[in-house]
Amino acid sequence: MRAKAPSSAEPVWDRKAAAVQAEMVEAAAMWCAMHGLVVDDRGNPRSGTVPGVGLVHAPFSLLPTRFPASFWKQACELTRIFNELVDRVSLDGKFLQGSLSRTKKVEDFTAWLLEIHAKMMAVNKKEDIRLGLHRSDYMLDSETNSLLKIELSTISTSFPG
Repeated sequence: MRAKAPSSAEPVWDRKAAAVQAEMVEAAAMWCAMHGLVVDDRGNPRSGTVPGVGLVHAPFSLLPTRFPASFWKQACELTRIFNELVDRVSLDGKFLQGSLSRTKKVEDFTAWLLEIHAKMMAVNKKEDIRLGLHRSDYMLDSETNSLLKIELSTISTSFPG
């Protein structure tokens, strides 16, 4: 049973919950700053021009958020389609080598993967067993009320550490 709060104030529990939530937000933002989970603040004109100036914590979710079932189902359907696309592209070695030929000149990790891939293609190594570990990121656009695909990661290398 909830105690009745004075009429001019919000309920005591709500005040406590708000205070706890504010502490959690501050602690999470501080953790982001201390661990390098920061991005440029586009609202600061000096951001990106002066080291350490104009940085804000990267977006994060502090608490679980409801996600409408219809969008969840749509995301699941889209994910299957994108995973199939990635699988089919991965089986076309000549296409992969050609389409990533410029990338490997400037990105060491991609160059290393393509080198391994080329060696395997040279020995004509074919396997019927494959494993794809993919992560798809989506968000809801509140202005259009639509599901947006943010990225599909086959190897995640962001924010290492």
